[in-house]
Amino acid sequence: MQIIAPLGQYDPTKLINLGSNRWTFRPQIGFSSTFGQWVVESYISGWFFTVNSNFYNNNELKQDPLFAGKVHLIYTLKNKMWFALDAGYGRGGRTFINGEKRETRISTLRFGLNWAVPFAEQHTLKFSYVSGVRLERGPDFDAFVLTYQYRWGEN
Repeated sequence: MQIIAPLGQYDPTKLINLGSNRWTFRPQIGFSSTFGQWVVESYISGWFFTVNSNFYNNNELKQDPLFAGKVHLIYTLKNKMWFALDAGYGRGGRTFINGEKRETRISTLRFGLNWAVPFAEQHTLKFSYVSGVRLERGPDFDAFVLTYQYRWGEN
């Protein structure tokens, strides 16, 4: 369970803020199973939002829940290097301003490829490609990501 408190700077006279002025609750459940050098991971989650009664210019913002699911297929090599294929789907999250429905519902597919390369005992570089496909509206996207990871503790 992830809980996001309404912290951060919030100014109702600004449309874009660091804080959201509402609570968010995200329960998530998942599983993982190993088959030799293969790992299958999956999860489903939901985002639930409280009302922001002091939204931009004294309006009220409500948002429907947003539901998501993801699957990862991971192949691990003996040298701790690994590859992964990812797929995910998200739907929901429509917003309402003062009870008026907005055309903001999310319906998106995401696909990813990952390659993690350890280069020292506790250091790893991860190369990722992510592609997002909007099913209802909005732009599709492609992203390339380079991540550096440091692991504390024993291996």
